[in-house]
Amino acid sequence: MKGTPIGVVGDAPAGMTLSEFVNQVEFKLDTKARVLACGPEEAGRVAIVSGFGADETAVAKSQGADTFLTGETSHAHFWAASDLNLNVVYAGHYATETVGLKALGQHLTEKFNLKIQFLDFPTDM
Repeated sequence: MKGTPIGVVGDAPAGMTLSEFVNQVEFKLDTKARVLACGPEEAGRVAIVSGFGADETAVAKSQGADTFLTGETSHAHFWAASDLNLNVVYAGHYATETVGLKALGQHLTEKFNLKIQFLDFPTDM
C-alpha cells in the first residue's frame, strides 16, 4: 500500500564504527557484506530496508541516516551514496529478508506453541 513504511531507522550504539557495525551484521546474518564507506567513520543513525532497498538510498538519508543497511544494489547507486555522504552496507538480498521470517517463526512458536521449520535455501545473493 502506498505510503506504508518498508524500513526502519535507529541508532547504532554510541561510538560504534562502521567497521564494527559491518562485523556485527556479517556475524548476525551469517553473510559477507559489501560496503560503500561514503559517510562518517561511525555507523551513527542506521536505516534498514531488506532485500533490494537501494532505490531508498535518498529516503534513508532524508531520515537522518549516516549508514544504510540493505540487501543488494546496482552500479548506479554508488554515486547516490557518494553524493549523499552515506555509508551503505549491502548484506545480501536473501540474508536481509530471511531474518524477519526467522523472527516471525520464533514469535509464533513462543506465542502459540507451534512447531516451525525454516527451510533454508541460501543463494549467496
